[in-house]
Amino acid sequence: MQNRLRNGLSFLLATKQRKLVLLVFVAAFVALYYYSTTSSLPTPFAGRKKASAKPKSSSPCAQQILSQWDSLQDSDISIHVPSHFHSPPFQFIGNGWVGSCVGASGMYISHQGYLSVAVPVSPFVEASINGHKMSHEASVIEFKKGLLHHIFVYKNNKGQCVTLQDTVYAHHTKTALIMEELHFKNGMDGKVTVQLSHIALNSWTGSTRRKSDFKVPAWSRVSHYHVVSGKVKADVGSSTEELSLSMASTDPPESFSLGSHGVLLTHLASVVVYNTSSTPHQTLETMAEKELQSLVGKKPDSLRSSHSAAWVKSYVSNVDISTHDDTSIPQQATVTASLYYIKSALTPTRVTQPQKDKQKQQESHALLQQTTNHACGVSVDNPIVQF
Repeated sequence: MQNRLRNGLSFLLATKQRKLVLLVFVAAFVALYYYSTTSSLPTPFAGRKKASAKPKSSSPCAQQILSQWDSLQDSDISIHVPSHFHSPPFQFIGNGWVGSCVGASGMYISHQGYLSVAVPVSPFVEASINGHKMSHEASVIEFKKGLLHHIFVYKNNKGQCVTLQDTVYAHHTKTALIMEELHFKNGMDGKVTVQLSHIALNSWTGSTRRKSDFKVPAWSRVSHYHVVSGKVKADVGSSTEELSLSMASTDPPESFSLGSHGVLLTHLASVVVYNTSSTPHQTLETMAEKELQSLVGKKPDSLRSSHSAAWVKSYVSNVDISTHDDTSIPQQATVTASLYYIKSALTPTRVTQPQKDKQKQQESHALLQQTTNHACGVSVDNPIVQF
């Protein structure tokens, strides 16, 4: 294992273009490694601790969904059950072009190679079940597939449940695309009414929003969608730069009935395009709409498969990571988690084209640290990446 790790590091240092990758990787690893050695929480980040059993939910309905990951290695996933932790792991998805903290009310776009510019609009929806409150929840990050699952349980006084598995990802190769899969199961004797709504659509000051529709042959229906556009500011050293952004998103039904023991799977897509403020917003809106129509016309399963295949390939292409019993060597879980967050936050060109100017490099590092400090509620004292 020591030879493999040494060979992997030699590969990364082979050219100047790869030095930045090493810097970011080491920084992310150190932060996560420190967290694993000081925390008593049973997470996959626990680098020097003996692997513990996967967290279990007190809800049989939630645990039934969680059981589908029982066969995976602890290093490949992070399972969060609120009753087991004081706070959740960083529930972040991204592909270097766009990213979002799941459950938060905004997303991030890239500037100077990092997801460093916050946009107060979300590509995701939230669900509610009329007459039933959410009783349990859990979340799962599949590090090597680039998928994040959020599980919600709604229970009646008989102990029967309606469950929702909400799966989201930022496509690894079709980088403008964010997908959301909503899988409902009604385990109650009677039908229930489900309501869906987009998160934080009305909180972007100065933004515009319009609705439209198009036919989706792959989904055998007409899809309604909306386009939201606006401007955001990016910090550039001591000054700011204005960026224009448009997001085209398919709209879910506002409400629907789910029969007793019924099942429903629906897919939602968002395409995010942006450029300098000099680009007319009509141009960006047209680009987003055309891209949405071309991507949504594909089978949802093929989009997810191509995304996860790209993630798996990128994980095994450069560094060989093996399991071992030597506690003096970093554990696989810590390395895998570090790679996940690095790949989510950096654009591919950023890791192959390092900044040669020392001042610009320092400014870029500061932007990355700022992003990781504020994304998903990470405190300034415990960032994912530090330099």
